[in-house]
Amino acid sequence: MKIQVVGKLNGLGLSHDVDVLRMALEPKHAVDFTDWKSPRRNPRHTYDANIFTELINPTFFGQARKNYGLLNPEWTVPQFVPHLKRLDAILCKTRDAESIFGKYGHTEFI
Repeated sequence: MKIQVVGKLNGLGLSHDVDVLRMALEPKHAVDFTDWKSPRRNPRHTYDANIFTELINPTFFGQARKNYGLLNPEWTVPQFVPHLKRLDAILCKTRDAESIFGKYGHTEFI
């Protein structure tokens, strides 16, 4: 599988999430990181999956067949909430996040 992780490297929690995703996925999958504000545009369905870490940029949705969000409820910005229903799943690190994000769409506890 070819996976694009879309996010922001901030030297803190967001960077940690990207590192954990890479460690978990890279043994079996090709993983690219792209900054969420990147002007780079890939052709439609370049990736099998996008995983958005906290920051969602809907201009990336068409670049992958599936779109997932790895989000933290306490840091979710209201401007991203309308895009949550467009995700194939919201990946939740806690059961609390699962119950909070359940009203926006399909959740998966990871």
